[in-house]
Amino acid sequence: MLEKKIARCNFSWNGPSPLIYPFLALYIGEKVTVSCSCDDWSYGSSLDNGDRFGIFPNNAVISFNESIPPISNEAIEIIEELTDILKEWWHTVKNTYYHQARMECQDEVLVYMEDLMVMRKKILSGNVPIEELREMRSELARKIDLGNQWLGLDMLIRDDLGKKMDNDTTSVVQVYRAHVDAASRILNDSKPNDMPGITAFSLLVHALSATVDSKAECEFTLSLYDTSEKKFISENFVFYWSFSTGNLTNRNNKVLFNDLGSKEYPSSLLSMEAHRLLLCIRVARIAPIEQISSTLKKHAYLGPPQFWPRQPYAAAVLDLSNVIGNSHSATEHIISLNRDDSLEQLIARASTTRTNNSLKTVNGELSAFGRAQLMISTEVLLGSLIQIKKIHPQIFSSNPPFELRRLSFADIISADDIRNDLYVTLLQGDLHGGKGSDKNIEVRVTVVDTNGIVENSIVMITADGVRYSTTYQSLVFYHDDKPKWNEAIKVQIPENIDQNIHLRITFHHKKAFDKTKQEKGPFALAFARIMEGATLIRDGLHELLVYKVETGRFDDNDTSYTRLPATRGELKASQSQLRPQTTTFIYGEKNFLTIETVTCSTTLTHNKSLLDILRWKQNRSNLKERLEEISKPKFLAVGEELVKFIPNFCDALFEILDHYPEYDSLIFDNLVTLIQLVNEERYKNFRPVLDKYVENFHSTVAFLKLLPVLRERIENAEETHERSLNTMKSLGTLIKLVVRSKLCSNRLGIASNNFQILISELLEAFVVFMQNKRVRMTCQNMALKHIPAIIPHLTYYDVYNSVDLTNFLVRLMDNLGENISSRCRLNFLKNIVQTEHFIQEENRKKLLPKVSVSSTGSLSQRIIEKVVEELETFDFVHLQDVVCDQSKMEECSSASADIMFYIIERLFCSMDPAHEQGTEEELYLIVWKSFRTIVQTTIFLINAKYSASVFCALTIAVLSKLSAQMYKIYLEGHATRIDKHDLLMELVHLFRDLINNSPFPCSWFQMILLQDRMILKTMKFIMSTIVEHFHDDQFNAELWREYMLTMVALCTQKALQLGSPTISERRSRLLSSQPDLRRIAVADLRSMWFRLSMTQKILFVPSMIGSYLRVALVDDDVVRETVIPIFFDMLQCEFHLSPLRNFSKFANETIVQLDCLVDEDCGGEEFKKQLHNIMMDMCRSDTDLIIEGCKFVTLVDTLLQHLFEYREVRTNGYRIENGMDRTVELLKFYKLIGQADLYINYVYKLYDLHMLSNNKIEAAFTLLKHAETLSWADCELPTAILDAHLNRQCGTQRQLKETLYNEAANLFDEKELWEESIGILKELTFQYEKNYEYEKLPSLLQRLAELYHKVSTQGRVACTYFFVGFYGLSFPSYLNNRQFIYRGNECEAIVSFRHRMLSTFPGAQLINTMDECSHLSKHDNKFLQIFPVKPLFESCWEKKCSNRLIRWYFKNNRVQNFEFCKGEIRKGTKWTELEDSEIMRSWVIRRSVSVEEQLPNILHWSQITIFSDPIECSPLMEAVTTMQKNNEEMEEMAHVVLSTPLESVVPLGGKIRGIVQAYVQGGIKNYKIFFSDRCASVLTPEEHELVRHLRILIRNQVPILEFCLYAHASRDHEVNIQFHESLVASFYEYKANIEKQFGKVASQLPTGCSIHLSQQKGDERRASSFETSSTPSVMSVFKRGGGATKSGRTTPRKSSGLKSDLKSAFENGIAKRISSSSDRSFDYNSNENSSTSRSTLDFSRFEHPLKSISSSSLQMTEDDATVKSVKSVERSTDAQILPPPLPPRRTKISLLLPQHLSTLSFPVEASHHNI
Repeated sequence: MLEKKIARCNFSWNGPSPLIYPFLALYIGEKVTVSCSCDDWSYGSSLDNGDRFGIFPNNAVISFNESIPPISNEAIEIIEELTDILKEWWHTVKNTYYHQARMECQDEVLVYMEDLMVMRKKILSGNVPIEELREMRSELARKIDLGNQWLGLDMLIRDDLGKKMDNDTTSVVQVYRAHVDAASRILNDSKPNDMPGITAFSLLVHALSATVDSKAECEFTLSLYDTSEKKFISENFVFYWSFSTGNLTNRNNKVLFNDLGSKEYPSSLLSMEAHRLLLCIRVARIAPIEQISSTLKKHAYLGPPQFWPRQPYAAAVLDLSNVIGNSHSATEHIISLNRDDSLEQLIARASTTRTNNSLKTVNGELSAFGRAQLMISTEVLLGSLIQIKKIHPQIFSSNPPFELRRLSFADIISADDIRNDLYVTLLQGDLHGGKGSDKNIEVRVTVVDTNGIVENSIVMITADGVRYSTTYQSLVFYHDDKPKWNEAIKVQIPENIDQNIHLRITFHHKKAFDKTKQEKGPFALAFARIMEGATLIRDGLHELLVYKVETGRFDDNDTSYTRLPATRGELKASQSQLRPQTTTFIYGEKNFLTIETVTCSTTLTHNKSLLDILRWKQNRSNLKERLEEISKPKFLAVGEELVKFIPNFCDALFEILDHYPEYDSLIFDNLVTLIQLVNEERYKNFRPVLDKYVENFHSTVAFLKLLPVLRERIENAEETHERSLNTMKSLGTLIKLVVRSKLCSNRLGIASNNFQILISELLEAFVVFMQNKRVRMTCQNMALKHIPAIIPHLTYYDVYNSVDLTNFLVRLMDNLGENISSRCRLNFLKNIVQTEHFIQEENRKKLLPKVSVSSTGSLSQRIIEKVVEELETFDFVHLQDVVCDQSKMEECSSASADIMFYIIERLFCSMDPAHEQGTEEELYLIVWKSFRTIVQTTIFLINAKYSASVFCALTIAVLSKLSAQMYKIYLEGHATRIDKHDLLMELVHLFRDLINNSPFPCSWFQMILLQDRMILKTMKFIMSTIVEHFHDDQFNAELWREYMLTMVALCTQKALQLGSPTISERRSRLLSSQPDLRRIAVADLRSMWFRLSMTQKILFVPSMIGSYLRVALVDDDVVRETVIPIFFDMLQCEFHLSPLRNFSKFANETIVQLDCLVDEDCGGEEFKKQLHNIMMDMCRSDTDLIIEGCKFVTLVDTLLQHLFEYREVRTNGYRIENGMDRTVELLKFYKLIGQADLYINYVYKLYDLHMLSNNKIEAAFTLLKHAETLSWADCELPTAILDAHLNRQCGTQRQLKETLYNEAANLFDEKELWEESIGILKELTFQYEKNYEYEKLPSLLQRLAELYHKVSTQGRVACTYFFVGFYGLSFPSYLNNRQFIYRGNECEAIVSFRHRMLSTFPGAQLINTMDECSHLSKHDNKFLQIFPVKPLFESCWEKKCSNRLIRWYFKNNRVQNFEFCKGEIRKGTKWTELEDSEIMRSWVIRRSVSVEEQLPNILHWSQITIFSDPIECSPLMEAVTTMQKNNEEMEEMAHVVLSTPLESVVPLGGKIRGIVQAYVQGGIKNYKIFFSDRCASVLTPEEHELVRHLRILIRNQVPILEFCLYAHASRDHEVNIQFHESLVASFYEYKANIEKQFGKVASQLPTGCSIHLSQQKGDERRASSFETSSTPSVMSVFKRGGGATKSGRTTPRKSSGLKSDLKSAFENGIAKRISSSSDRSFDYNSNENSSTSRSTLDFSRFEHPLKSISSSSLQMTEDDATVKSVKSVERSTDAQILPPPLPPRRTKISLLLPQHLSTLSFPVEASHHNI
């Protein structure tokens, strides 16, 4: 039995499995299915991926319980969806991380995944109520949609409850709208919380602790202050600090400042500076007034605490701008309390200080009176109070904060919010003079009615709770008679009060407590009338009069002062000359008290006009004026007063309407004003209040009064534009009132026919009104916008005849004037369609034709004709410059589509026709009237790059309702064949546009899938039409082609490619659960193809090959099997119809299209196999095509192999060199099959790769490949080159070839391969001379001269070449078991090259051997074999050129053969028997290889094609090779030192020392054994010749060393004398040893020239005789024979006899040595003391100065080696001794060696022997 378990930890096994079963890698949390267990191991598979099987340890997994607790089905659905979503998200996140280091919104996605897992766990617990579960479902849907958007996954559509919708049971309209709604939600959720979007928020403040240096209890007051309005905007919050404990008295010092809105929330940095909120902190010390004298202080009785006054102690402010704008999390602040400045001073300082200033800048440093600080935390909570409580329930769960209101109404007023508050702010007073001077004044505020009863109305919100009191006691300022309190007092106005109340303010003097004396009463009084005559005190500042009171004579019940003026305004209004006073209350002229009042009452008003209307019966006299005032637009500014009394106000209006008919118009205007008011955003919460009033409206005659006024407004709209405009906005509510009035009348049995007449007259007035051109179009458009709002009310309880209403709508549509905009016209139609009146069948019979014709007519006229006519003047490329026109057109098109949407949705919403409200005739009417226009409009919008999604959805919706029968009827309605053709062309074009460029986002997969299904259904209809009407005799190739292209687009649509790596798992499941649309479409496509005759098919060959190939490349076996036979049919058609009996067009097009399509990542090995098998079988079945057809299939097979390899390199991240290699393979293939266009295409791909890698030499060779295809004639360029923009702005082949040559020459020149540039420029020179373009030659020849100069004067670094072998199955097949020679980068050593190759092929192992490694090609890993090789060049170049700089090119370039060798130690050979030394044990194995292409070429490397057999070199052969190499290197180094002044002489000195002082290696002593008799006895004839040659090389080394010492001495300023002389001494010793063993060796230095450094320094002639030319020829160092020397002397010319003798000698094949004065030491038999002068012969003038010694010359004995000198040419007596010549040039001789040794060549000195 299978058991499910879950991994408790990760498990992986890196090494090979010791068992036959593989290990199963596990990740923590992964579920597995256990098949069987044994001991500590289990065998099973992954639950998520059933293809993964293996063994794993038992302790890595644990059992888990899959049982789900009893929960609802809805919860189970949510859990399943969450599980799928989390799996898909995790899979997507892992894949994203695999391809890139970081993905966008990764943190948000991971947080959402954690939230989803938490929710899933919570639901699984089974403790979630159904209501909360539905809320969670909505929240989950929001997060899932947003997460899918971030991860690029498909959008999920849901219904209103959050459940996923099913395409199969949902209409197209519903699917589209669900996608639109989801996209809108995602857009809103993904937007950051921009500050301008905040409409309401609250501020949570928590006082944490306080530090106060006071010995009395302190009172802290918090409030908010607005710097822009310069006033406090919140209530006060009070909490206390205890001196005894040193802490706050209450821990719950939390307060929530509510009703803050957009004004307080900063929308930008500028608004943050201009509109700032301050948290004001006022600290008062509650303590008795201190005594004046110290004695009294000491013995004073403090009195009871209730008599202690509140005295200012400290203050502080906190700027909330940064708190509100930057952070919505709790932030702590430590605020220093300032005791030196008042709160007003701190506020003024903060208002002028920038927001980023610190608290210390505003509040100042710590007060000098002591350390005082307050620590608080602040947090901004966004949303209304209801939303905050819902989002943050934890804040209100325990110890909720106290809620403080704003000192005014919020931005959005709630209808349920009942307030009756009066806020009085004590600002300042002036009580100087008399009893008030220099006193400690305390103000006491009480609320008193007319009877003197004090109300308990003063409210204080403290940390201990809300306290109600009768009196408010102000702060007491010490000895200040002009105090500034700035204290806000909250007064709760008593409810149900029926008398006047006022505010009594008394002034008291506070002094030290004296228990013997009672506190006297007030010394002054002021008052303010809060309510008088049901009218509240107005908001604003009030300057109160102060009345002096005799001390101790004030009675609390005395209210006689209320008969006196209360304010300065009342005093001026009374115009009394007498002082306002009584016997008790005396007016103080110089004293005053300033207060500010703000009323926040939902039950009382201080607006006189409104109050008079509400009490109209008591104010009949001025009723008209009051009505006029309210109807004025300015009254809307005080709308918050009116909305509080909606029911009362409306009742008053309709009561007035009954009693005063003359006020009908004014009443109507007041109603309009009220309706406008509640439609404003601020008062939207009062709309239900008005709606409720209208629903319960009880007037029976209101309709008789209102309808005539409404008709009058419409008829007189020309004169009363503003009133009429407002009336139109209120039309719906007015008609609703009228209808309710009529219904009330009906209920009371009051019969009246006037209603029908009045309504008919009103509607007729609307018709006339719409035709009136003199009425402003704003008013007409507004009326048309609101007319549909009256339809539901007129049809309510059939109060108006439905037929008449329908007729009115028809007449209105017919009579819409020119002033009506298309937007309003379409919106009107949309609103008509949305009404229930339209749904009724009898109404639809009249309205549907009109709506359809009107809407589509406006579509065709407005959108396609008018709008297009306007937009033709615009540049669509810069369409953003005409945003208004674009917006207008998009809005009109959207409204038009919505009309048709609503019609289809409301009449044909069901998937089952039996349950639809619309009839078949109505559907056909819609299709007939609007379908063609919808199609044309959609095409236009797509082509114009406008948003066309809504019209595309509309098209799909219509197609979804289109049955085969209706389609046939609709098609037959197009009588002519041209009409049918045009219709079908429009449809297939539209379908192809929808498929290829879908207007829907790619995440709307369900919509796209629905679109494809409808298209496929319609294409089946079109297919039958094409076969019926456009086949055989009426064949239309264009229509057939468009049909095929559309079906191809459907088959190859990316969204349908099941199995593609870009398709998500969810999409794959959805596609797998439905029939494969691709297979259905390709079956129809094949059916249509084989309906064609052969002559018809040939019309689509080769044009349709690419399209059909695109279908064949779809990754589906059934699709490929269906479509591949079409290709053979095409091949057959061309073959049989071609006069030449071939299929070249088909073949060429197939190759071109395959190249293009495979490059687009289409196709794979399955396609290659299936194409090969099917095509081969079909070709073999046709006797005519069995040969050529099979050849073509084989060619295509090879092509696909190359293309797949090229694509794999390009897409799978292989190095760029692999891309070059595969590009060259394709390039060769296309050249082989004659595809010139593709060949050039890949030439430039290779060129781009080289330029990207800075391989400019290879890039130049690549350009020459293109140049080879061009001629020097002025022919036109091929079209393919022009289309691909590869002509480099050239018009002819000659121009392009010249340009390519110049560009290649520049690249060669830049990379110092000047010889190649010279060859190119020589070709150009020939062409210019040939065509007489002499004007181009000067600059070209000058450039050639510069290049020649560079070649002969500038040194270059030698190139390095490396053998690279690839072995292992992990390499691609084109690399495995292949060997290449790589050309290294400049100065690249073997270590660097190996590192580069290993980093290019990660995971490859380096093989440190030169042996053959082909056996590793079958290994699974990757192996690289890398070692250096030496290029082999032709020796003829060395014979022709003596300049080493020139020879550099031939040694390093155009090389095709290479050599490598390895050492080997052998014992037991004849050589070790002679002498057991390291030299005799060392053998060398040499191998040479040949590559496919010379290097450098178009690639940095070339594949090895030939391996030579290994050549085993014995110690003797290696000795010869070593000696030859040393001699060549020394001579070369000496040449360089003499010819290049800047060359260092140190390496030459080291080389000389290594030979003449060979203390370590032993030098030539190691070769002594080869010249012994023992050795001679064991040598073969070939080896004897090698020994003889070794002797010659050793002898030749002596003059070479002498020349090297001479060159070393030439650098007298660089060489150390002691070092050089030690070399000379060692040389003489070395020379003596050589001469002793091998015979006398003559010196080549002329008389007077020395190798000693001291003589060189004194010889000025030597220094002047050297040429500074860089030519490395020996003879170029010395003055040539004849001509003047630098000293001015001349040398005799060489005799002609000498020349003839020399010529004769060389013609006879005998190399003769012409002796000079320096040759004396080389002539064994010459007289050393002879003084006969000799001349020097310049061999450099001869092309071949020395001939190779024949093989017979090596047969002579040692005794015959005497060299005879030729008679010297006598020189004139004044001839000087010339500088010594260099040793003569060497040549190479081929020895008579065995065949395996015949490749060796050795230099021989021809001057040493006479043959």
